[in-house]
Amino acid sequence: MIRIGSLLAASFTLARADYNCSAGCSLDALVMGPAVCGSDGLTYANECLAWCQGIELDSLGPCESLLEESAFVMNSEVIDEATITRFADEEFRFVTKRTRYAKKIENLENMSAFDDEYEVEETGIDRHYVRITSDGYEYASRYSLLNETLGPTTLYKGLADGYEFIVKNRNLIIIGNDTRSAVPDTTLYPFRAIGASDYRWGNNSCTATMISRTSALTAAHCVWNYNEGRPMPITRIAPGRYFDSESNQHLEPFGMWEVDYATAFGEYRETRNRYFDMAVVTYKPISRPDLGCDEVYPGDIVGYVAIDSIVSSSNGVIDPRIADITITGYPYDFRRGEMTTSGPCSPPARSNGAHYLRYYCDTAGGMSGSALLTKENIALGNHAGGSGGANVGPVMSKDMFDAVYTWAGLGTQSQVGCRPIDNVSEKDCPCPSGGNPWNQIICWFLNIQGCIRVARQNASRP
Repeated sequence: MIRIGSLLAASFTLARADYNCSAGCSLDALVMGPAVCGSDGLTYANECLAWCQGIELDSLGPCESLLEESAFVMNSEVIDEATITRFADEEFRFVTKRTRYAKKIENLENMSAFDDEYEVEETGIDRHYVRITSDGYEYASRYSLLNETLGPTTLYKGLADGYEFIVKNRNLIIIGNDTRSAVPDTTLYPFRAIGASDYRWGNNSCTATMISRTSALTAAHCVWNYNEGRPMPITRIAPGRYFDSESNQHLEPFGMWEVDYATAFGEYRETRNRYFDMAVVTYKPISRPDLGCDEVYPGDIVGYVAIDSIVSSSNGVIDPRIADITITGYPYDFRRGEMTTSGPCSPPARSNGAHYLRYYCDTAGGMSGSALLTKENIALGNHAGGSGGANVGPVMSKDMFDAVYTWAGLGTQSQVGCRPIDNVSEKDCPCPSGGNPWNQIICWFLNIQGCIRVARQNASRP
């Protein structure tokens, strides 16, 4: 473990008056000093980062936790003010930058396989949250998330519902005599709201389910490797990915979206507490001029399922909805890129704690993060792994629901900013149907987006 002595710290830590927050904070420990513990109980790479976010210094060195100081490596990068305060409105503080990621893992589900003897004391939420961007910037929060919204949230079927031109043509195939079955058409709702998570090392390593315009529910071990103490290099989502038998490869009927950031519970990262093996991944928008959209998130196109907290008592989960949960995702033991669904779990799921379930649906690696979906398409939690001849996964307590609801932006999201296809006017493409073909080409070039929308609308008419 790398440690810098207090004498060196005293030598290099600047006077607070010397911090020019508008110019940003360097991550170079030789310039800014070592990691410090803030008065909020969070560890910052240096005092400049804490001070520029309004946090008083509690002590030199990291706060008491299982996080190694080596996580706060020397780096000459200067973090600008915009990056530092990016998530300030959500009470997330910039703490460091991650430069090392977890190595390739053959079976992510094995990371969360618990024996019956492995028990973690189930305690209340510590309100400790962690967010890591695709650039490696790490933020943390101990803010108490207040959410007066009662679940379930509202599901949305997406722009793909009713507009066939959004979906690429595909060949359908069903195989297997398993209790699972291959999903024959992944372009139908809710299957299209379920996506394969890709990583730097390859595709289909975990499953994620869209729960808002921007964000998907998955497992915490899909975004954080507890054993290595490093983030997982998750890169993108491919909603509704399927295996095409004709080309013998997987295809993405709706395209792919790059990861913006992932948010998880600190309880899982620091102690591998299985009750908090849950995370939310948020994606970057793409442009779809054919839909009249400058920024389109995956949930805009494929839709998203609802979420809700579980009904429980001091004796465990008593929610009747767990009797018919299903698990749908991308298992390793089927052809890569082939979505499978469990059908209703038999026998029905049962409580394994106040917000933890044991169930008997067949699963395999790759399905980690798959939503525990009710027949009303409400996600109550996510699949995490296997335990003693059964499968297990966390479900949302009210506190966890509040966190997931907030991280997914459900309380602040606006409606998709795309122009409805049905409202397209011929004036959007004022190009004559006859006459000089060169004039038509020039007109199309000058009005390309409007002409594409008109052509799409005409093609979709009976």
